[in-house]
Order: sequence, then C-alpha cells, then structure tokens
Amino acid sequence: MTEPTCSLITVGNELLFGETVDTNSAYIGQVLTEKGVRVMERLSVPDELPAIIRAVKSVRSDILLITGGLGPTVDDLTREALAAAFGKKLKADAHQHKRLIATFKRFKRPMAACNFNQAQVPEGFQAIDNPYGTAPALFYAKRFLFALPGVPHEMKGLMQKVVLPAIRKRFKSKPIHHVEIKTSGIGESTLQEKLKDFKWPKDITLAFLPEISGVIVRLSGSDKRLLATWEKKVRSVAGSFVFGRIGETLESVVASLLLQNKVTLAVAESCTGGRIGSKLTSLAGSSGFFLGGVIAYSNGLKKNMLAVSDRIIKEFGAVSEACACAMAKGIRQQTGADIGLSITGIAGPNGGTVDKPVGTVWIGLSDKKGERADSFFFFGNRNQIQERAAVAGLNQLRLSIS
Repeated sequence: MTEPTCSLITVGNELLFGETVDTNSAYIGQVLTEKGVRVMERLSVPDELPAIIRAVKSVRSDILLITGGLGPTVDDLTREALAAAFGKKLKADAHQHKRLIATFKRFKRPMAACNFNQAQVPEGFQAIDNPYGTAPALFYAKRFLFALPGVPHEMKGLMQKVVLPAIRKRFKSKPIHHVEIKTSGIGESTLQEKLKDFKWPKDITLAFLPEISGVIVRLSGSDKRLLATWEKKVRSVAGSFVFGRIGETLESVVASLLLQNKVTLAVAESCTGGRIGSKLTSLAGSSGFFLGGVIAYSNGLKKNMLAVSDRIIKEFGAVSEACACAMAKGIRQQTGADIGLSITGIAGPNGGTVDKPVGTVWIGLSDKKGERADSFFFFGNRNQIQERAAVAGLNQLRLSIS
C-alpha cells in the first residue's frame, strides 16, 4: 500500500516574525512519520485571509492539517478562510455555544462576547470538542482536513485523541521504524562515499544527520528485520567510526567503556575550559571512573601543575604535540589515573598564526603504553571550536579503549 501523504499549514504572524518557535510542525512531522504518513510540505502563513485561503487551495496531499487561527480574536481567521476556500457559510454550532458558556462558568471566569466566534463552524464541517481548551477542532471529511488549535498542548492532545485514530482508520498505513547509527570522527560526505555502492531496498529510506558530535546515519522503514539487516551492513562498513545508537551519547559510551575495562581517567584541558570533565561528570556514576581534572589555561599552570617543561613551551609552544603529550603524562602522574587525556589548542577568535591558525587543536593520551598525540583542525566560532574539540577528545579516548 502506498503511504498516505500530508500537507501541513501553520497559521500565525508570530511564527513568521520569529517571535514563536514552531514546535507544532516538528511534533506533527514526527508522529505522522512514525505512523507511516509522509509529510510532503509545510507552509507557514500570516494571519491574513487571502494567504490562508491560497494555502488551503494550493495543497494536494491526502491529508491536510492546519494549526492556529481558531481563537476568539480578530486575527483568528482560519474558520473564515476555510469557509471561503470551500464555498461554505459560517454557522453557529449550538453544542459548541453551550459548551463555551459551561466552560467559563465552571472556571468562574467572565466571558467576553468574542469567545462565541469559536462556535462558528463552516457548513459541512464537524466541530470536535476540545477537552484541553475552548476552541474546538474542525474536521472536513470530503477533504480529510483537520484544523487544530495552535496552542501546543491542545494540538498534541487532539492529535493523539482524534487525528491519529482517524488516520489509522482511513488509511491503514504501516508504522515506520527508525534505526540510528551514530558516528564520530568522519564527515557526512566521506560517510556517504563509504556507502555509495549499497543497493538500498525501496522500503528503506537513508538519511545523514550531521550534528556537533558527529553524523547520524538514520535508516527508516516498516520492516524491522530488514532494518536490522541493513544496520549491520552500515556498521560493518563504517567500522570504528560508529560509537552508538538511539539514546546513547558519546560521553555515555566512553563512560561505559571505562567502567567495563575498570580503568580510571583524569583530564588536563586548556582551550576547552573544562568541557570534557563537565560532560563526563554530568553522568550518574562517573565517580567510578573519573578522578578529576585541571583547567591549565596559562603556560604557568601547565608548567607548575602538569610538569610541562620550559623547553617544550619555548621550543614547540603550548599548542603542540610535545605539550599535549606532556600534559597528558603530567595529569596521569599527578592523579594516579590509568589514563591521562589532554587537550590544547587555539579556540579564537584571536591568537592564531600562519603555522597554527585558529582552530588548531592537539589531543594527547597517556597510559601504560606511553604518550601520543594527534592534531585536529576545526572550523567555527569560539564556542563551536571548543565543543568540537571536546567531542574529538572524547572520541580519541573511546578509540583508545575500545
């Protein structure tokens, strides 16, 4: 069976002006996709009658969902727009009229006359009681159209109580399942290149989702067994770049590895300002593997607390392989940890040179095998460079103990 399609129209000046973040569309897209409905388009329109009418007439999907514009005030125009778009008249719904009076009476609140606007319903439309607010939802069976209040908790309640059951009954769509394969240390284009020779089944949709900690490869489909088979194939090709799945973070995976291997960690951070330590100590049970850390931002502190020599600072500089190795060794010796992790770099916006531009980072490790360090280069502003460097540090640690 072909999956049903849906168009989504959100109404409100506040959405277009950037005053309100449109969380409704994200929620609706997520729950519909899970139920096997394909969202084809999303339109945001202002509180203007012609714009709403034009949007309603333009869409061609099996399902049309509209949020917003059902309130009592002069800028709530969705009811009027729907009536005009389908050549209908607005009529007062006696049940909704009585319900409004009862609602305000129950809460002992005065009721302005404009609230009765919410009881106006286009001919041929069904008004659906809204147990979460005063404005009823609207349903037009001939178009399979639902108009929902824009208030998020009201919209969500009506989606679960009314809209999703109606979609299941009408379209019998198969639920969509997702598999997320989380990677770190590899870009999305390189990852795609590794997977380019795969002959993907029609029933599986592939997506690459880049984020600060890496790239998520998401496989979507209705057949769980088929998804599991292709997840194994992706993991096999991506190899050590894979660190986790849905619900796992890089720091939680690192924590599990440290606990499983019964090894302790201490960190010496410079340019990241304690981000690695913060990420790890945000996890419950981190005292089982994390001994502590030092934010050695100045050269003086690197020398005094981590035993980085004057020679290293003068000859190689604080942002160097030698300094990163010395910092990792120093923190391991100072704390007695099994592993010392260090990070030193130039987060910007100033401080870069031709040889060491802003974004240059060295990450060092020290353990019973000795010391080693790797260089990285990160783009972005100061905050982004710091975050990417911290993520890279955690990933280097993961690779060293996997």
